[in-house]
Amino acid sequence: MPTESAIALAAAQAAAASATIASEAAEQAVSVVVGDLDGAAATLAVDPETELGGALSATIEAAVDTAVEPLAIANRTAAATWTVLTDNQARAAFPTIVADGDSITDNNFVTTPWTGSSASRTAAYRGDGYLARAMIAFGQRATWHEVGVSGTTVAQQLARFDTTVAPLRPSVYIEAGATNSIGTGVSAAATFADKRTLWGKAWALGAKVIATTCPPRDSFTSGQRNEAAALNTLIRQFAASNPADFILVDWSLPWSNPLTGLYAAGMAPDGVHPASLGALTVADAFAAALAKFIPQGADPCATLNTTDLSNLMDLPLMTGTIGGMGAGVTGQVAQGWYASASGGTMTAAMSKVARADGFGDWQQIAVSARSVNTASVHMLKEFRAGSWAAGDVVQGFVEFETDAAGWTDGRLDMQILCLNGGTIQHIGTSLSPVSEAHVLGRPAKGVLASPPIQIPAGTTVARMSIFFGALGTARFGRTAVRKCP
Repeated sequence: MPTESAIALAAAQAAAASATIASEAAEQAVSVVVGDLDGAAATLAVDPETELGGALSATIEAAVDTAVEPLAIANRTAAATWTVLTDNQARAAFPTIVADGDSITDNNFVTTPWTGSSASRTAAYRGDGYLARAMIAFGQRATWHEVGVSGTTVAQQLARFDTTVAPLRPSVYIEAGATNSIGTGVSAAATFADKRTLWGKAWALGAKVIATTCPPRDSFTSGQRNEAAALNTLIRQFAASNPADFILVDWSLPWSNPLTGLYAAGMAPDGVHPASLGALTVADAFAAALAKFIPQGADPCATLNTTDLSNLMDLPLMTGTIGGMGAGVTGQVAQGWYASASGGTMTAAMSKVARADGFGDWQQIAVSARSVNTASVHMLKEFRAGSWAAGDVVQGFVEFETDAAGWTDGRLDMQILCLNGGTIQHIGTSLSPVSEAHVLGRPAKGVLASPPIQIPAGTTVARMSIFFGALGTARFGRTAVRKCP
C-alpha cells in the first residue's frame, strides 16, 4: 500500500508544470505548490484550456489515480469502514475538512427552510462551489464543513476561528479569504499577516493547510489591484519556501484575464463570485491537494455485498437487468430501479457495463436527443424497507463516470427525497445550479453526494433519484445511503 511520501512523489512525477509560478505557462494554469515531497519541491498545474468541463486534467488525474485508487480498492476489498464499524463510528472516522473564507466559500452550500409548501425544505451543494466540485473528484473521501461568511475579511476570519473552526478539529483547513480585505482598504502586508496567523492556528490544531491567493475582482480600483498582486506575491513566496503541511492553490491565475486583471470570460459573470465553470476550473487543483493530504480517506460507497445493512440502499451495486422503464428510455435498467424521461422528451439508451474491479456493474445512460436542455433521464429507487425512521439524518452517495465524446452540458445530479405520499417534504441535492439552467462543465468521474438531511415526521417514502440530461454518455455505479452521527 503506498505511503504518503510515495503518493506525494507520484503526484510530483505526474506533474508536467514548471516549478516557477511566475513563468508564462503558469499564467494559463492553476498552480498547486506542494511543500516537502521527499525533500523536493514540485508544482502541479491544471490547464483550464484542456477539457475545461472535464474532471481532472491528465496531469492531475494521473496523480490522483496513482495515489488514491490502490488505496481505494484496498479499502473496498477490506470493507473495513462500513461493515465492521457502526454507522456513527464509521462517519465519525472520516477525515474532516473545514473551508473558511468569505462568500466564495459560503457559496458551496445552501439551505432553504421549511415553509409548509411542497419541496420548500432543501439542502444543496452548489454547482458554483469550488469545494463542492472538488469533493466530487476527490470521491467524497472526507467529511467537509464550510464556515465561510459573506462579506468577511481575513481579520474577521481570525476573530471567529476559535469558535467556528477549532471545535470541528479539522484534518485539513482550507483558508480562502482576501478579496474583502483588499476591497475594504486593508494592505497586502496586514492581510498576509492575518493569513499567516490563521495558518499557524490551524497547524497548532494538527491540521494541514490549503491556502489560496486573492482572486480577481472587477470592482477593484487600480490601487486595490496592485495590493492584491502584492499579497499574491507574498503568498507565493511563502509557498515556495516549502513549509511542511502547506499547499497553495493559486486560483487567481486561471480566473484572471492577464491583459485586464479582471475575471476571465465565463469565470465569474458578476465580477466577484465564480460561476460553475470557474468552480470546476479550480476543483481539480483542490482535489489533487486533498489527495496529497488525505491519501487514505474513507470510501463512502464501500459495500461488501447486498446484505450490508448499514447501507440503506439494497442492491447497491447496479446489478441485474429487470428494472422498470417509462417514456423516453429503452434497453436494460438495473434491478430495483425505475428510469424515465423527466422535464421534457428524451431519446436515451440504457445498458449494463461490467466493471473491471468486480464491484457490480455500471448502469450506462447514452442520451442522443432531448427536447429542451433541462430535460433528463430520471432513475429512482426507494430505501430498503424498515431501514429508516423519521428523525434519522441521512446522506446519499453514487459514483459515476462520463465520456468526453459528443458531450453537451446538461443535468448531472443525485438527490435524496423524503415524501409524504406524492408531496415532497425534504430534498438533499448533490449539484445544484444557481443562476444557470443546469450546472456547466463535464466532470469525468467521481462521487456525487447529497448534504446530510433529516427525514421529517410524516415521511412515507424515502428514495434516491439520479438525473442525467447531458447529450452524451454517463455510467453510474455503487450507491449508498448512510445514517450520520
